[in-house]
Amino acid sequence: RKWDVKTAKDIDLIIANFHFVANRISNCWGQQSKVIHPAINCSEFSISDNVSDYYLVLSRHVPYKKIDIVIEAFNINSKKVIIIGDGPNSKEMQRMAKTKNIKFLGWLDDKTKKKYLSECKALLFPGIEDFGIVPIEAMASARPVIAYKKGGALDYVIDYKNGLFFSKQTPDCLNDKINEFEMNYEKFNPNLIRDSIKRFDKEYFYKEMKKEILEILD
Repeated sequence: RKWDVKTAKDIDLIIANFHFVANRISNCWGQQSKVIHPAINCSEFSISDNVSDYYLVLSRHVPYKKIDIVIEAFNINSKKVIIIGDGPNSKEMQRMAKTKNIKFLGWLDDKTKKKYLSECKALLFPGIEDFGIVPIEAMASARPVIAYKKGGALDYVIDYKNGLFFSKQTPDCLNDKINEFEMNYEKFNPNLIRDSIKRFDKEYFYKEMKKEILEILD
């Protein structure tokens, strides 16, 4: 650990993908870092005219993703949720689902996933991630995100502009926020949602990365 901290002081430039990670670098190494967000190709995602009534989870099925919170919440609220993805916890999560409103689709190809992203009522993001690429993809598809208020989501979810935060990883807290979202659904403008994540487009990433590297070389 001492060697790691000492060696880190010789690094010329540290680039973090999010402020959540930059804080970890500061706490562990005592070093400042430049935040350059990871990127997607926004042009690959489109706004749909056929938004449906389902909520969406698109995730690897592992414990830290906290999909169990979503399943428990939708066992109670009887609203429709579609869960896309697979993983070691898939069978356990399917056993947790007690109502027919919870639908598991397993692994899907990229084209089909983008269709579900563009047509969902909102994406649910209940875990803590350093980044979280799926919420960015959902917003590039002009769909709002309901996210747990911690981790990388703090860098891109803006209450009542492109999504909402819930403060506790519990089914009741998530359901309260879903009810709040539905009461204010008309306030979320698809074009403004998409515009809110333009800084995550690959062109911006290339520009910022090149700028930082050239400055340190000079």
